[in-house]
Amino acid sequence: MTDYQSTVPFNALGRGVAAMRDELLEIVAGVFDSGWFVMGPNHNAFEAELAQFLGTNHVIGCANGTDALQLALRALGVVSGDSVLTAANAGGYTTTAVNLIGATPVFADVDSICHLLTIETLTQALEH
Repeated sequence: MTDYQSTVPFNALGRGVAAMRDELLEIVAGVFDSGWFVMGPNHNAFEAELAQFLGTNHVIGCANGTDALQLALRALGVVSGDSVLTAANAGGYTTTAVNLIGATPVFADVDSICHLLTIETLTQALEH
């Protein structure tokens, strides 16, 4: 182990939940005991509570971000044959979602300083 690995914890996610550990374990045990690992009352409660928190009528819980992107693209009316512009440095999941609906990903480069899309990089991608 190198010096920086021993002094800077990498991916120490436990620190973020340490204060709520007992509460989270109780919730997870409740899910196990219910037998509902997907869908079911906890899923429905999550969607309802998140919708209320966000001030919207509906929330759909997804298995992952790729599923969420696919649903969002479909909600926007993207269909097979359409082109979808995405950032070249973060296009993996977007590319998967775009391909799943039969559309074509178009990659836009990012600015070398801010690492984000800019008007210039978007314009370049749209012109090709």
